[in-house]
Amino acid sequence: MRRQGGPAETEPAPRNRSKARVTIGAETVVKDYRDCPVLVRWMGRYWLDREERALRRLEGLPNVPTVVGRRGPYALEITRVPGVPVSGRRPPEVTERFIERLGQLFDALHARGVAHGDAHCRNVLMAGEEPYLVDFSTAWVTGRHPILDRFLFEWYKQLDRRKIYKLEIDLFGRDVPPPRMFLLYRLVKEGALARFLKNLVLVVGILAILVLARPTRASLIGGGMVAALGQGIRIWAAGHLRRNREVTTSGPYAYVRDPLYLGRLLLLVGFGIMAWGPALWVLAVGVVLFLASYMPRKLAKEPERLENLFGEEYARYAAQVRSLLPRLTPYPERARRSWSFELFWRENREQYFLLGTLLVGAVLVWRHLAGS
Repeated sequence: MRRQGGPAETEPAPRNRSKARVTIGAETVVKDYRDCPVLVRWMGRYWLDREERALRRLEGLPNVPTVVGRRGPYALEITRVPGVPVSGRRPPEVTERFIERLGQLFDALHARGVAHGDAHCRNVLMAGEEPYLVDFSTAWVTGRHPILDRFLFEWYKQLDRRKIYKLEIDLFGRDVPPPRMFLLYRLVKEGALARFLKNLVLVVGILAILVLARPTRASLIGGGMVAALGQGIRIWAAGHLRRNREVTTSGPYAYVRDPLYLGRLLLLVGFGIMAWGPALWVLAVGVVLFLASYMPRKLAKEPERLENLFGEEYARYAAQVRSLLPRLTPYPERARRSWSFELFWRENREQYFLLGTLLVGAVLVWRHLAGS
């Protein structure tokens, strides 16, 4: 939706006709699935029914659309609310008062037995400090399924609270505890499943290196030096990194943007060299996966997130400091700050990674001694 007022306009229908045609007038908005394929039209009717049910439950509540009426089973007309999507907007345009008012709006919805559940930045509009919510097609409305209400309504409410938390973190850097989300959300949306699979691949790779290892004295010395360098870079970085609170430019971050990942890569190479023999094939596969799959996916998301969080400050830093290839001279605008044991131990918890490094190194040394 766009700002209140202005001439009527029609969003062009998508080529695959898998979404509703949306006609935006001066006072109303019409969502129309009549021209869509049969299956999409049938699903569209279901989504429109859900949206109408939610909006009728919220009738009289400001800051959400009101139902004008149905235009047959496959079209719904609602009032047009003011505001622009909050997506891409930052302080001072987005104020703390706006976040507070959005939280109050969610509370008002929940008090009427409605939870939005899909409050991404295009569905949250702002007009000054006043928030508006649109698109209730996936909202949960209590009363129709009392047995499911006990669980699903609470889950949907948690999704709404998660939106407030994300805005507070991304826009204002507040140190607030995240809401406790339900298991399925933690597995899929928060990346717990992806992290588990990623760590599983890492563990399997390390076990393969240990099993296939044929270390020699020379390989242990050479590879050990590379691994020690990698772990040293990680220790150095962990004592400087303040996640999501600043653009960290002190310590190794004055030379390379992702020293923790650089250290991990050097550790992988170091362990492969230490293991020697057939384990070098595991090393080759690991390096290819790291450089061709893991880092490109990270670089596709992380810089955009940090630029949204820190704006021009991060954009300047990223333009001058590369991800894995260090600068020869430090970043001109670097912070001059000492290494912090508190950051290393409590915030970034690098001691666990260090312990794992020592254990792998010890096993490789033991394999060499046992085979001598």
